[in-house]
Amino acid sequence: MRIKELDIVSFGKWNRKKMPLFDELNYFYGPNEAGKSTIRMFIIYILFGLKADEREQYISKVDGQLGGRLVVEIEKQLYVFERFLHKQKGQLSVTKDGEELERADVKRLLKGLNRPLFEAVFSFEDRDLQTIRQYKREDVGKVLFNLGLTGSDLITQLESQLIKNTDEIFKKQGKKPPLNEKLLELKKLQQDIQEAEQKEFKHQQLYQELDQLDQSLQKLKTDEQRLMNEISYFEKLKQVKSPIIKYQLLLDEVQSLSDVKDFPKDGLEQFNELQKEIKLQNEQINNLNTTIQNIEDDLLKVSSKSQLNNWSISLTEAQHLIQKITKQQDEVERLKEHLKVLEHEFKQVQGDLGVEMEIKDLKGITVNHYTNENWKRLASQWDQLKNHIQSLKLKIQHKNEDLERHQHQKQSIELQMLSNAEEHSLQERFDDLKLNEQKQLLEEQYRNQMKSQQNTIKKVNGFVSVSKWILPIMILVVTYMLMFREGLDFLTVYGGLAVGVVLSIIVFYILHQQHKNTRRTIKRLNSKPSNTMNHEEELNDLRQQLNFQQDLKQQVQQMDHYIKGVRSHLEELDKELNYAQKQFGSVEQSIEEEINSFPFMKRFELFHWPNVYDQLRKGKETATSYIKVKKQIHELMKYIENHIKELITIVHLYEPEKYVEDPNLICNMALNYVEQEKSWQHEIKQKNDWLSEQKTERHKLVTKKEQKDDELTQLLSSVGVSSEEEFKQKADRHLELIEKNKHLNDLYEMIFEVFNQETELVIHKNYDWLDIESRLNDITHRLNDLRENIEETRNQISETQAELKQLEENGVLSDLVHQKSILEAEILKLAKEFAIMKTAYGFLKDTKNRYQNVYLPGIMNKTSDYFSKLSDGRYMELKFNEDETILVKTTEGQWFNVQQLSEGTADQLYIALRFALNDSLKDYIDLPFILDDAFVHFDQKRKKQVLEIVKDISDKQQVLYLTCHPREQEYMNERPLQLHVS
Repeated sequence: MRIKELDIVSFGKWNRKKMPLFDELNYFYGPNEAGKSTIRMFIIYILFGLKADEREQYISKVDGQLGGRLVVEIEKQLYVFERFLHKQKGQLSVTKDGEELERADVKRLLKGLNRPLFEAVFSFEDRDLQTIRQYKREDVGKVLFNLGLTGSDLITQLESQLIKNTDEIFKKQGKKPPLNEKLLELKKLQQDIQEAEQKEFKHQQLYQELDQLDQSLQKLKTDEQRLMNEISYFEKLKQVKSPIIKYQLLLDEVQSLSDVKDFPKDGLEQFNELQKEIKLQNEQINNLNTTIQNIEDDLLKVSSKSQLNNWSISLTEAQHLIQKITKQQDEVERLKEHLKVLEHEFKQVQGDLGVEMEIKDLKGITVNHYTNENWKRLASQWDQLKNHIQSLKLKIQHKNEDLERHQHQKQSIELQMLSNAEEHSLQERFDDLKLNEQKQLLEEQYRNQMKSQQNTIKKVNGFVSVSKWILPIMILVVTYMLMFREGLDFLTVYGGLAVGVVLSIIVFYILHQQHKNTRRTIKRLNSKPSNTMNHEEELNDLRQQLNFQQDLKQQVQQMDHYIKGVRSHLEELDKELNYAQKQFGSVEQSIEEEINSFPFMKRFELFHWPNVYDQLRKGKETATSYIKVKKQIHELMKYIENHIKELITIVHLYEPEKYVEDPNLICNMALNYVEQEKSWQHEIKQKNDWLSEQKTERHKLVTKKEQKDDELTQLLSSVGVSSEEEFKQKADRHLELIEKNKHLNDLYEMIFEVFNQETELVIHKNYDWLDIESRLNDITHRLNDLRENIEETRNQISETQAELKQLEENGVLSDLVHQKSILEAEILKLAKEFAIMKTAYGFLKDTKNRYQNVYLPGIMNKTSDYFSKLSDGRYMELKFNEDETILVKTTEGQWFNVQQLSEGTADQLYIALRFALNDSLKDYIDLPFILDDAFVHFDQKRKKQVLEIVKDISDKQQVLYLTCHPREQEYMNERPLQLHVS
């Protein structure tokens, strides 16, 4: 994956900022608070999102938005990763060629990468080093070991937390953890329960008696409920006694009317409606018969006036013929007027051209679009070539003048130049002086070193001159103090003093000789001669002369090159002039040919020829139109003569004795008769349509009346009668049946309100009401006796419960059992927590072992390579031991634990691990490596080493290096992107 561009729309300090990136190293420089870390967090936000509290600090204060885009290249395909807080609920959107990808495709592109893994492997900042330094020295090795496994110290924190939490719950030999305390408490409580159980035997007997009494009471209550149900049933029967009796009597009456049971529900209404409709239809049929007769009489009168049946053409054809003849007459008049206009235009064209021609002669002249284009081309070419030839001659004249001027300038410059021998002599003198200057510089450096050495020797000489007196005196004083202690004899004292004096003399002599040697050295250094000569002015003068000579040479070369170009250009201009003159002669020949074809063109200048063509074309078009119009007038007059005869025939049908010759008058008379016939035909059509409608309506009414007669017959037949009178009698009996059924339903509802679903069973039974009354009294007496037995049983239960309560108040078994159940629940809860943490710790250890055996060796090999480079080859090898810490091997073959390393070396080891992890995972998913002020606390030497490795990594992986130190540009050899936020 390569990030091609950061498009920061709104994120923290950045707003509307696009940053194109390179595929290798991207070096960003900016002071603190310039927005470097914001760039890193922007990339993390686009790829993985941020928590709500993290997003809050990056919401733009300019527009209140949060979001942007990454333009990314994956497998040579461009993708746009986009995330905005206000769009799609802040979800990541990835598009390719403008088409949005599914979430499954996005996960496939990122290969399951999440934010913790990205920050642990592909993102690194100085804060990560500061976190490692917060651990105790004895824990640093284990932290770095777990870092090699996962890229993060979180596994160390998780492992420590799991061990701490399990020890807080339970220890094998512990007493204070809560699970240990609860188990001891449970053991003591079990002993108390065994002692109390022996006192509870009587308690169990009373419980058995109480259980038997409860069973007896439940049986008595069941009998009580059964008797109460029987009483309720008989009381309900008494309540609806009257409705039941009425219902059964009324039911017999309804059955006696069963012969009208099938009478139609609305039969009487249908009967009355049919009679009314039949009467109305008879009246409507009589009215229609009268209307039809009147319409037929009117039709006969109108038909006698019309002569349309004698016409040889139809009304529409006659009307169209009249319109066409009228239109043709109008067209003849218009064409005659147009003919006059064309004659005037033709005379005008003759006057403009100044020639006398007949219309047919002018029409015969052959001019076309090609003729016009040819005349325009000849006029344009003649004028362009003439101007071009003049322009070329002027250019040749200017070029010749320019050539002479530059040749003169060249000669003037060559007179100022030195000869080759003079230039060679100056160059040799300059080289000699340059060599002397370098020798003087070396002598100056030597003198500065001598001065520094002389100052050092003077300091040593001063120290020796003082020490040659002080040290002997101190030896004598110390000797004297040692010799005059109590317990020493006389000879020992004098012997010790003698030794002290001799030792002091020896020290004085040695220091005195050293002082003399130092003084001789100083004199020797001061005696070095200085052979310094200053040739700087002569050297500068020679340098100026040589530079001036080089400038003159360059000017001569430039002049030669320019003169050569001018001569080449003059040759091209001569060739172009010859070619233009040939073309000009060809154009003049074509003009002569056109004059031979059109002799009258001699009188016009060449630039007027296109205008002459327009006049010729206009005259030819006018002549053509004139001949065409005359032909149209002749054809129209012939058409009018042939078709006016048809209209005369129509007029003679209505006025046989009238004779008319004027075509306009004939058309008007024929048009009047057409309109009259149209009116009559329209009236006939209306009458026929009305007549048809009335007959149709009469037929519909007759059909409807027959249908109603059939319906009435069917209705009488359906109830089994043959006359209308019998139908009415049966309808009265049906009404009576309806009333009785209604009353029957009312009684049924009254009974249903009491018995509900049992109503059908109740209304169809025969009852002995006296026997029901007797049975109700007997059941009531039995219920009273049963309730007395229930009360007595309840009293016995109360007495037994009171005795039990007294016994329980004096005992503690129930309390102990309750306490035990509570304690067991607490122990079970703690045990579950302990088991969960132990299981999690076991899974963690298994996972670490698997990674340690499969992946960690490869990472350690890469870490060894990086660590060796960072430590200048001092450490050659890394390995891990059973204590889950890292050991390092020096070039001398010694092994050291990480906690024995200095803080700076441990930092180098941590960085080597991070580089190795990046190398291991970049082959699986090639993401950019982001370094944010990662080496801010390194000294210059270590920083140069680590930056060389970063440059090597950038050859195969995109790197974003963000820093606040401008001097790192010297090591990176890159021009940084300056970061400034306004």
